[in-house]
Amino acid sequence: MDNKQEGSYFDGGFWELAGWTLLGFLVCLFTLGIAFPWVYCWIVSWRTNHTVVDGKRLQFNGKGASLLGHFILQGWLLGLILTPLTLGLYPLYYFNVSLKKWEIKNTNFFNINITGNNNSSGNDNIKWKCPKCNNSNPNSTYQCEKCGYKLI
Repeated sequence: MDNKQEGSYFDGGFWELAGWTLLGFLVCLFTLGIAFPWVYCWIVSWRTNHTVVDGKRLQFNGKGASLLGHFILQGWLLGLILTPLTLGLYPLYYFNVSLKKWEIKNTNFFNINITGNNNSSGNDNIKWKCPKCNNSNPNSTYQCEKCGYKLI
């Protein structure tokens, strides 16, 4: 059954995820893990931006610098204190829940910014901007003409 008919689906592919994961691993390896928050945001952004719920595409807008602050406070500072006190359970449970809350806080439904003028001859000048490449596209298409990003 085609998931697109039900209104909720995931349109990402295996090779795309494998590529982002491999690139992220290499960047983390090269930077000795310092770039992990940015790599994590890349992968979460890819996964979220390829998810459609009830016909509405999700969009992730979290940034690596924001996540780095979250990691410093929640991960390293609190982790050094709470991990021994909770016999190792803090990083396994609380930090994962905290990270998921940050992820959801930075996720919303993609809002099409429609620009143009409504004239008496119709809406042929209305366009929407692609969230991936910022290209203006005609309202009649649901796929970006430049990068191929599917809106729905």
